[in-house]
Amino acid sequence: MTHLTRDGADQLREELRLLIEHKRPALVNQLAKGRSEGKLRENADFDDARERLWIVDAQIRRIEDSLSGVTYLENREQDEVDAVREELRHLKKVRLPKLVKGNSELSARISSLNVESLRKRLQEQKDQTKEKIDRTEKRIKERKAVLSRENSKERQGYLKKALLKLEKSDLPRLHSERKNINRKQTALNELKKEHDRSRALIVNVQARIKHLGDRLNTVITRETETQLQYELCYLIEQRRPELAQKLTEAVAQGDLKENADYHDAKEQLGFTEGRVKEIEAILRIAIVVDNSQPSDEVRIGSTVVIQEDGEDFDEEYRIVGSAEANPRERKISEKSPIGSALLGKRIGKKVKVETPDGVIKFKIVDIR
Repeated sequence: MTHLTRDGADQLREELRLLIEHKRPALVNQLAKGRSEGKLRENADFDDARERLWIVDAQIRRIEDSLSGVTYLENREQDEVDAVREELRHLKKVRLPKLVKGNSELSARISSLNVESLRKRLQEQKDQTKEKIDRTEKRIKERKAVLSRENSKERQGYLKKALLKLEKSDLPRLHSERKNINRKQTALNELKKEHDRSRALIVNVQARIKHLGDRLNTVITRETETQLQYELCYLIEQRRPELAQKLTEAVAQGDLKENADYHDAKEQLGFTEGRVKEIEAILRIAIVVDNSQPSDEVRIGSTVVIQEDGEDFDEEYRIVGSAEANPRERKISEKSPIGSALLGKRIGKKVKVETPDGVIKFKIVDIR
């Protein structure tokens, strides 16, 4: 499910239209022109157009997937990260505890009733009641047969009175007992089904919490998404076929145990397949933040210039999701002490951060 404002969804639809109606046809025409000229291996324009077409196709698929399961955000200021955080908070703090409490109450009720034992006793009672009903119906038939042959009025009166008791009192009472037993069995079955449904809901909510947590740990910028799409297209369309061809050629050489080309190609192909799965997983669950619009406060994707107290030089960091964090490139996670302290702050704001090395105080000089 994708959370978008209506403006955001409209922007995606417009972007999709431009890609399908303009950008993709232009690249296809460029490729067709390159093929007609021949010498594709030496045609840099052809290679460039092919690579850009891969990216455009990946962008089209991503936008179509996003729009296919879109949920609109009524608050236009709320972005997807906030929506995921809010859903995660609700599931953890409200939904899951409520389900766990309800399941515990059902478990306690089932335990107190000793359901399995009670179910067995009810079945025994039902079987006994059925036997009584069968015997009573048999007695009714026997009394009717005797009554039809009896000539004594006194004897007939006695038989009619006994028959009336069997038909109007004993048999209805036994049928009523059987209905009560059936109701109790149905109630027990419904209690068991409700308990099973409750457990299934808990499992589903826990899975949803894990999924949302994975998404929050996979926040990437639009730039990184494009890079990953390009890498994925390259691996699938070019690198994988190259390695598969190398592997086929190595197999044809025979004697695989001492065939270095075979083992090298096989190992590289394994790494490639692993990377393809990794990128596909990232793109499938990632929350993509677009920082193309200027902002006067720090958010994921912002480049922040800060100056620590007592220092006369500036430091520059980029706030990114956990999946992109790389301290060597001065990319810090929005969940890190400094990253979380910076989020939402404006230029000129003084920030105090608790770190493993102690308390750091600094001022935000600029946001880009």
